[in-house]
Amino acid sequence: MDLYCSGSGYNMTCASDEYPSVWENYVVVRIDFGDYICDQGALFDTPCVRYFGGSPSQYSFFLPDYYCPKYGSTCERAR
Repeated sequence: MDLYCSGSGYNMTCASDEYPSVWENYVVVRIDFGDYICDQGALFDTPCVRYFGGSPSQYSFFLPDYYCPKYGSTCERAR
């Protein structure tokens, strides 16, 4: 089995399916009974789109389903 590893500072993280650093700015959250992937690397509010599994690189955040504030807990549906 091959392992893909990413280093960060003095830590090394490995996974069998993809480089862990692929997930560095992304998080999967539950909103209204659905899974959404959010891009926390965005400049302002965090855009979130419906998540169906797989790598974050296959998702586009250009037209998000939700925006979540960087500091707070209430996400709002994108218009």
